Amino acid sequence: MKGGATFSRWTRMRSHWQDVLIESLEPPPSPPLELYLRNEKLMLASPDAIYSLEDDYLSYAEALRRLPADFVPASLLVLGFGLGSIPIIMDRKRKQRPRITGIELDPRIVDLANRYLPADLLSRIELICADALEWVHQHKATYDLIAVDLFIDTIVPSGCSLPEFQIRLREILNPGGILLFSRLNMENKQERTAFDRMVRQQFPGLQQFEVGGNTIYQWQAA
Repeated sequence: MKGGATFSRWTRMRSHWQDVLIESLEPPPSPPLELYLRNEKLMLASPDAIYSLEDDYLSYAEALRRLPADFVPASLLVLGFGLGSIPIIMDRKRKQRPRITGIELDPRIVDLANRYLPADLLSRIELICADALEWVHQHKATYDLIAVDLFIDTIVPSGCSLPEFQIRLREILNPGGILLFSRLNMENKQERTAFDRMVRQQFPGLQQFEVGGNTIYQWQAA
């Protein structure tokens, strides 16, 4: 485990007035990805979406801000890890340091995370390169907080709408635990309708709110 890649003072300064390209990653797998420095923070982006932006990752910064102040999760599962915005927000904004399991499908992103994330953060993360839709059915661990942030560019995998995936999320969430699920508002209306119908069947009392171009769904287990 290495992590903690550093940038020159000039690169950090320049990132305050323009995004500075650090690396370009071409397929396979798809889509092409680019890593930038923006305001001294790492931003991972596909052609039409931002995957990570440290603690300026708007959708989850707001989602985690809204969690009850007395909710202190000991364990966190991130499905769609990206470059670790969710753990970074937990650390910097909520001042909480749960045990973290991150699942990321794209090996290019796993490689970036292992090279660029701070070493102290990496030491608290079990980062696994796997398909989250399959992984959840193969492991028995349970979690206090589950964050689902699964996108391929702007597309949410269709398996997120399947009842067996949503039921499994409910099964691995501890009593009193919280599930967060992010969807893009620009996605196909038919797919969103199908997801909305299914998720409300599986999670009675589900709440949702919009932030930026995303809808965040939130559910707390009894």
